[in-house]
Amino acid sequence: MKVGDRAIMSHPGKRDGEIGVIKEIDVPIKSHPHDNCRCGIRLEIGNELWLIHRNWVKPLDKGWKGCEFIEVENTDSLGNKIRSIFVPRPSSFFGGWARHQWLKSYFKQECSIASPEFWKVLIERHGKPKMLIEENGEFREEESEE
Repeated sequence: MKVGDRAIMSHPGKRDGEIGVIKEIDVPIKSHPHDNCRCGIRLEIGNELWLIHRNWVKPLDKGWKGCEFIEVENTDSLGNKIRSIFVPRPSSFFGGWARHQWLKSYFKQECSIASPEFWKVLIERHGKPKMLIEENGEFREEESEE
């Protein structure tokens, strides 16, 4: 880890799992028993600076993950909006289950899995799918390149 890297706090407390930027490394921690020990990291989360022992900060996975989706809005017989999210069939059961949990956490609802044939019909009716991408803990939606 170095200054400027994104990191995730893994301390079991108020900021557990939050992502920040390392502002300073090898900072002395006053509560540490050794006066000359420089084992702290200064982490900026939002607009707050946190001084924490380096063991409670993990480097953020540099990877990314993504999934195509088609979002459809309809109305029911009472005029209420219904939002449906469709995704293509996954290539494996366990990969599909992990993807389902990931999508559910982003969209805050269940997503429907479309067979290859139905996926083609959705594209014909609703246009190109969008791509949901999570990179360094941040989500974004982009136009699909297909």
